[in-house]
Amino acid sequence: MVAVSLYTSVRRQVGYGPYATFDEWPRALIDLIGDDADLRSEVYPYGLEGFVDVDHRSIWRIDSGSPLQQALLDEHALNPTNASHPKAAELIASVPKGWNRYHWDRCTWYTSPGYGGVYIEGVDLFLVAQDSETGDMIVLHEWIF
Repeated sequence: MVAVSLYTSVRRQVGYGPYATFDEWPRALIDLIGDDADLRSEVYPYGLEGFVDVDHRSIWRIDSGSPLQQALLDEHALNPTNASHPKAAELIASVPKGWNRYHWDRCTWYTSPGYGGVYIEGVDLFLVAQDSETGDMIVLHEWIF
């Protein structure tokens, strides 16, 4: 049992796994939710890595029908893309095992301009796949400082 706790502790220290509190969620997601605490139940963020609140990557699942989906697309001026995006395999491989199985070939994809093609830092970067069957939106988020 101690080994499991130590393993979990180390993973959390490097920013991997579910967040313990809302305050630990990525700043971009906290800003997107704003003051509407009810929206917290419509998104499931999962840390992929983080370094002392500087560089971090996470993946989020936003429920079908949540206003957060359109807010994300609008507020971050995401562009249409497809499953051939350079970061698509990373998004797919990062989906936690407990989440739904998605039909990646039937998703509608969006991305931040230049993300995955050129090195960009100091802005929130996104790759989004919205499953046409479930309506869920899967978001790969990265912040590089």
